[in-house]
Amino acid sequence: MGKPGFEELGRADGALIFDGKTQYAEADAAVADLGAITVVLRVRPASTKGTQTLFDFGSDPANHFALVLQDGKPVLEWAVAGKGDKAAAPAPLKAGTWVELRVEI
Repeated sequence: MGKPGFEELGRADGALIFDGKTQYAEADAAVADLGAITVVLRVRPASTKGTQTLFDFGSDPANHFALVLQDGKPVLEWAVAGKGDKAAAPAPLKAGTWVELRVEI
C-alpha cells in the first residue's frame, strides 16, 4: 500500500523499499496456513527513538506476532487471546546502518 519502490537485487530477486511512514505490504491470509516461514528484512532505521513496527502478523493486539524496534532494539512480541510475551535482542541497532534481521516461524 502507498506505492513502495522496488529495487532489483539479482536475476530473480529484489526488495520492496518503504518510506517508513505511509507504505506497507499485506500478506494473503493463506500465509497463516503455512507450516513454517522465514521472514528476512534488511532495515536501516533513520532513527532509533520510539517504537517502529517492522512486521505484524495478526488481527489485533490480543492476537498477533510482531517484530518491532523499541528504541532501536529488535523485539519479538506475540499474543494469543490476550496473553503474550516478548523477547528482545541484547543491543539496539545503530541509526543509519543497514542490518539484516531474520525470523523463522
